[in-house]
Amino acid sequence: MGVHHGAILRILRDDGPQSRAELARRTALSPTALTHLTAHLLREGTVVELNQAAAGDAPVGRQAIGVALVPDALSVVGVHIGAGTIHATITDLKASSKAMASQYFDTATSEPAAVIG
Repeated sequence: MGVHHGAILRILRDDGPQSRAELARRTALSPTALTHLTAHLLREGTVVELNQAAAGDAPVGRQAIGVALVPDALSVVGVHIGAGTIHATITDLKASSKAMASQYFDTATSEPAAVIG
């Protein structure tokens, strides 16, 4: 996945369903480029097309089809390693936590092998 895919996913995560025209405007990509990028995301299953027009689209002319994020399509793992602690979190694409774990250890007395497990 590239930078532009990430920009599209961030907009859909933060602001909800959008039409391709609105996504092209907000990302400063050409409509053709946006169509290719969303086609890739649709094949991956990270976005879906909506049956109704995206919010904010005027009903004049051809009705715009909204594109929405599929939060459970992928998982994101975050790990923070600090002095005496390791924290790990798994989230969906909307940053909703699915699992968390923490490990605490004494940096003065713990052997590296004991911390790593």
